[in-house]
Amino acid sequence: MQTLFLDIDDQSPASVVAAYRRRAELSIAVANSENTQRLLIQYLHKPWYLLDAQPIALVAIVQFDLLQTGLQVHASVLPVEQFDAPFWGSQPSTDLVLSHLVKASAPWLNLSMPLGLQPVHIPKPWGQEVWFTGMEIRGQSGVGDGHFSLPLPWILDLLGESHSLTLLKVLDPFAEEVLGDLYFELHETKQEVYIVTRVDPQAWPDGVGEIFMGFSSEKRNQYPSREAFVQAYLAVVDEYRQLRQQLDAAMDGIGLPEHHARLSPVEIYAHKQQAIADLANMPPLIEKETLLRQQMNQFIARRPLRVGDVVKVPCLTPHSLQHGIQVVEFQTPVYERKILSFGQKVMTQVHWDTHEAMAIANLDEPRLDGLVAIHAGQSFLLELIADFDEFRVERLGCRSECSLDLAPSDGLLLMLIHGEASYIQGTSRQLDNTGSAIGLTPGSAWLLSAITGPLVLRLKPGALVLAAISSSQPWLDLPN
Repeated sequence: MQTLFLDIDDQSPASVVAAYRRRAELSIAVANSENTQRLLIQYLHKPWYLLDAQPIALVAIVQFDLLQTGLQVHASVLPVEQFDAPFWGSQPSTDLVLSHLVKASAPWLNLSMPLGLQPVHIPKPWGQEVWFTGMEIRGQSGVGDGHFSLPLPWILDLLGESHSLTLLKVLDPFAEEVLGDLYFELHETKQEVYIVTRVDPQAWPDGVGEIFMGFSSEKRNQYPSREAFVQAYLAVVDEYRQLRQQLDAAMDGIGLPEHHARLSPVEIYAHKQQAIADLANMPPLIEKETLLRQQMNQFIARRPLRVGDVVKVPCLTPHSLQHGIQVVEFQTPVYERKILSFGQKVMTQVHWDTHEAMAIANLDEPRLDGLVAIHAGQSFLLELIADFDEFRVERLGCRSECSLDLAPSDGLLLMLIHGEASYIQGTSRQLDNTGSAIGLTPGSAWLLSAITGPLVLRLKPGALVLAAISSSQPWLDLPN
């Protein structure tokens, strides 16, 4: 086995890995040989997702195993200070490399297989977001092998997809009304789509939830012009905002019980709400808050939501997912929004953007676009649920047991929503496709890249898979 030592400056690790992978594939084609090559690449990782962060010196270990059945690529990344210096200039065995990675609590990832995404949970005033591909100062998702994990941006250095990877997350609001309602906000450039996965029966006993989406056409018809409607809405919001500030200040001044460490966010919120209600001068303000919030929300259009529903959020359309509705969200990886209103204190900024947002907002209720059937066969249904400029999202539902060939490409994200599914290396046309199938867990997600080898996706009846594709190429080899 040959180990090469590379110390690169401006050259990206991904370009180095791609070049040596092509050489390894050529070696298989020409010599039909079996051997192993390893790269040790020292480079500077630039944490673009953090504010004013200095570059981090990292070492990537990339191993190419040239087998007659195909090329296997394994990799890991370590900070330079955790890397054993005697490795440099030596020819360490694979066992020695793996032993060192275990000591450093670093995974040995098979880039030829789907990479399991390790989510990071981000608390929110209204609940939590679960980021599968999040990369910013509040947190970074990871990639793991079942034992250890790496920050997702580090492994993306080797794949070359860090800035363009679609953001995949779960929105998981509290079931309590108001507390679990998200910001009423709009986006200027961010494109996003929700897929409803749960409607909490505590919040919505009939199984039908709601999302605020756009403005009520019935309410708009009560005003002679757009300007009159906007001014009426702003007047109510401004009055509500002033009252909201009074209540938020009062809530901030209320202490917590001694056992607050054992309380959930919902219980803490309820404690503060009750404490405010007990103050002599607060009940009239609480009643007024409820009344103004209802008046404010009368301007807003509502759309019913059930499990399985898809909501594409147009740019410039104000929207607010309501309490107790869990969704999977795919979006462009940018952070920008304008908050029009919120039923509690905003923690990420000190102001609302209502006046600025209403100057550019689309006041119409967005139309409902039907889903497009890409393939409707006896065994499965593949639907296009969103087609944006930077990515598209498809949904694969299995009617009877089936096996489908995957066509991995850069930045392909898969998520099993429910049911039974697994994958296996090779293609459905290979006679030796008898290896061990790797089962997938509902609610988990994986990243596939151009390095990922050929795979067969096996689905049981009732399985449902979501896919986000950043290229124009299909991710499945569909039957004719």
